[in-house]
Amino acid sequence: STDGAYQLARNKQADVYASIEQDLSVASSFLPLTFSGADIGRATKGAAQTLLAKVYLTEQKYNAVTTVLDSVIHSGVYQLLPHITDVFSTANKMNQEVVFAVRFNKSIAGQGHAIPAYFDDPILDPALLSAYPVDDSRRDLLTTTASGSHKPVKKYFDVLDSATNTVGNDFLLLRYADVYLMAAEALNEQGYDAAGDAMNYLDSVRSRAMAPLFTAAELPDQASFRSAVLQERRLEFPLEWQRWFDLTRTNTATQALKALNLNIQSWQYLYPVPLTEVNIINNARTFPQNPNY
Repeated sequence: STDGAYQLARNKQADVYASIEQDLSVASSFLPLTFSGADIGRATKGAAQTLLAKVYLTEQKYNAVTTVLDSVIHSGVYQLLPHITDVFSTANKMNQEVVFAVRFNKSIAGQGHAIPAYFDDPILDPALLSAYPVDDSRRDLLTTTASGSHKPVKKYFDVLDSATNTVGNDFLLLRYADVYLMAAEALNEQGYDAAGDAMNYLDSVRSRAMAPLFTAAELPDQASFRSAVLQERRLEFPLEWQRWFDLTRTNTATQALKALNLNIQSWQYLYPVPLTEVNIINNARTFPQNPNY
């Protein structure tokens, strides 16, 4: 009831995460490994497990990350495609690297989508563009091409449908390269091993991109490996809505934004609760605003 809603309190962070974990664990136990036919695109066991692993990684539950991702890696369902461009190709939707995607179909009215402004000739950090090794195939995905009056990056290129004035490329939320890099991060946090699976996972992603492989001399310890994984995620997932969560999870957002002359404090890692909601409850004890807002 309305009156009952006014009595709701903000849950503790640990309780919220526990609820998320339970939901995804239950989903993982019931969902099938794959779907076929018209059901392709529905959430699978691997999708639930990968998202659960991302939650565990945020909570720094590294052993749990490894356990869940081992199941995904050894499921036999997914693989890194040989060429990164094929992952995003509209002629190759729901390929073996896609763990979960929001699907679109421009040939059906109401099922396509406009080209998002942040994919249309975006302003990218020069430091990102210059960070790619010379022959890295991921760099070209950030160059633009023409689609009608738009200039989307090649990663999200699709020709506008003349009848619906929309495009139909899917938006990939979880993909197998993320599984490898999360696994590498979690394993390193449990203990550095220059010849272990963590290095293999990291180098697999780089090898596919035709980037030079790392050596133990280049990454001699846990700290250097940690930094390399974070940087690899930046190179692998630009414009895929990963970066902010990577920075806040690793407590490096302040440092990264300072390089762009943007100064933030650690409390700004959280957004404010909308003032309308705070005012409706009007109880600072049970429904407080986030600190410093």
